[in-house]
Amino acid sequence: LKIDITDDPSSNISKHFHECIDFIENAKSTNGRVYVHCLAGISRSTSIVIAYLMNSQKIHYNQAFNLVKEKRPNVKPNQGFVEQLRKFEKTV
Repeated sequence: LKIDITDDPSSNISKHFHECIDFIENAKSTNGRVYVHCLAGISRSTSIVIAYLMNSQKIHYNQAFNLVKEKRPNVKPNQGFVEQLRKFEKTV
């Protein structure tokens, strides 16, 4: 799965959350693996992983962010992505 999105606060990353979550879940259900990445591994990819964790673990944004930060200390979604993740948080 390839998501074409710029790392810009005005980019709508949230429209990809469910597609990415479904992709990850499908891979897990067949014992597959998923590698989530972007150019720097700081904003776009971490935003997708945070959304996945919020949905699959039923946890809040801060909890998911901290889980990702444990593995990827330089995690820093741009402010627009954070706002979209906070909005997504209310739906999971």
